[in-house]
Amino acid sequence: MKFAGGKVGAVVSLVIVTVVLLFVADYILLFEGFLTESAVFIAQTLFRTAALSCLAFGGIKIAVD
Repeated sequence: MKFAGGKVGAVVSLVIVTVVLLFVADYILLFEGFLTESAVFIAQTLFRTAALSCLAFGGIKIAVD
C-alpha cells in the first residue's frame, strides 16, 4: 500500500504489519483441535515475537532516517 508522506506512510505500514501478525497469533487457537497445546503455544509465541520485533526494528529504522 502507498500512503502520502514518507515517515507517516512507513509508520502506518509498520502498524498494519504488527496488527496482522498479532491477529494471526490470536487465531492460531482455531487449530487447537489439530495441534497439541504446546504447539499452539509455540506458534502464538513466535507470531507475537515476530510482531514485536517488526515493530521494534521498524521503529528504529524510521527513527534513524
